[in-house]
Amino acid sequence: LDGARFLPGIWLLLLGHNFFALGGLAFPPMRLAGLFYQAGGLAALVPGSRPLWAMAAATALGNGWIGWGVLRERAREQARAVARESDRSGQATVEPENGVS
Repeated sequence: LDGARFLPGIWLLLLGHNFFALGGLAFPPMRLAGLFYQAGGLAALVPGSRPLWAMAAATALGNGWIGWGVLRERAREQARAVARESDRSGQATVEPENGVS
């Protein structure tokens, strides 16, 4: 029995579990990435499969999804900052000229 063959699958299952749990607490895209890792772990444990290929595919999908989530979050933050700035500039024009409100 070649025990090293099971390491990628076990690693992906554990990593996927951690990402899934953390995604529920901190960053939602990590939750789906955890499912990608777990699916890759199951695929790596299937007899006759190529565990390193499954690990590479699951890692690419999981990391890509987290990266896409980071880009979306940055875009949201940038849009919020622009909206806040436009709200501030709009409030400044509504105030009376003498400074009494």
